[in-house]
Amino acid sequence: MKIKRGLKLLAWLCVVGAAVSCLILLAKSGADSLLKDAASRGDARVAQICLLVCNAKLPDPEYIPPLCTAARAGHLEIVKLLVQHGADVNGSGGPKPLVSACYGGHHEVAKFLLQQGADANAEACYGNGTPLQSAEFNPEMIALLVSYCAKQ
Repeated sequence: MKIKRGLKLLAWLCVVGAAVSCLILLAKSGADSLLKDAASRGDARVAQICLLVCNAKLPDPEYIPPLCTAARAGHLEIVKLLVQHGADVNGSGGPKPLVSACYGGHHEVAKFLLQQGADANAEACYGNGTPLQSAEFNPEMIALLVSYCAKQ
């Protein structure tokens, strides 16, 4: 727990423009975990620092990739940033970002992922179903998925 609080403090220091030395500490303290946290909060500035300065890894070692975290929370700016830095829109071998976006009801995020080549029929692991199943009570999302050839 102490490490997590320390990472949040480092993130705050980066946001308020503290000395470059905090970036060095961040790089040594776990930029991968901080990237996941920034993705869930929608903090584009900290996410950029993690990716550009600290070379955070995609996907993250804690299994749920930051792209899924950002997609489920509806943080389109973070989703775009992560894809720009090589995040897999189909979530190879793990959770599917499109399923996460559909489950969260985030139409614009789902549309962006589909435009970037996300598979409208990809089944998520661990029985989380397809994007269409995740969008089951959202007619606008269903129409979007069907327009990208999602199977009913």
